[in-house]
Amino acid sequence: MHENPPVGIARVRHEKCRGCGICTKVCQAGAIKTLSGRAIVSGERCRGCMMCASSCPSGAITKVPYQTAPDIAREIDRIRKEIERLSTNLSRIEARREGGESGYPLHRRKCS
Repeated sequence: MHENPPVGIARVRHEKCRGCGICTKVCQAGAIKTLSGRAIVSGERCRGCMMCASSCPSGAITKVPYQTAPDIAREIDRIRKEIERLSTNLSRIEARREGGESGYPLHRRKCS
């Protein structure tokens, strides 16, 4: 972990990343690797200098606030709650599809 964490660290927007690898070459901290054709930033190693962002031809790298352990724990908790909510919704949808939930009749077409 950083002794004095940076104010912000690099984040790759994967929908924009072309996997060119320029960022991995300019990162003096060795914080960026390319995996499956996309850049991945190590928050542990990133110093927040943003050389990667200034060299990225697709503008895929942005600066995000550095997160402390409590910030990360809160984010994990938020994501778990969202997964539980989505799982409940998925169960309801599956039940409707199988005709197991009243009030949601299945509409089936007859094959000709």
